[in-house]
Amino acid sequence: MRNRKTKIFFAVSILTFASLLIVAPTVFAAETLVEDVGPESLTEVKTIITTIVNWFQAVVLILGIMMIVWAGLTWMIAGGNDDKLKEARQRLIWGLVGIAVALFAGVAQKFIESIIK
Repeated sequence: MRNRKTKIFFAVSILTFASLLIVAPTVFAAETLVEDVGPESLTEVKTIITTIVNWFQAVVLILGIMMIVWAGLTWMIAGGNDDKLKEARQRLIWGLVGIAVALFAGVAQKFIESIIK
């Protein structure tokens, strides 16, 4: 039973992530010369880092919230079953850890930007 729920959770997670990629705006490549490849200034590097961190935060926050909701649902339907309650607590903890990691990524980004100035 647990294995089936885990497969369903991962399927929903993958579908959520895939839908984010599909919804993202399409980027049309412009004609570039070989010399124009890569960032030309420190400002462009900061922009690239900011974009990567923002995407990471969004994905991890969505997954963290999904884990917390799943933990809440498991907790509510546990019916006093100690194993189910323990499983729900673990999901809640890992969901909160995921959200903390996402928030830490934003703080780390700001710290690195302050050093690079």
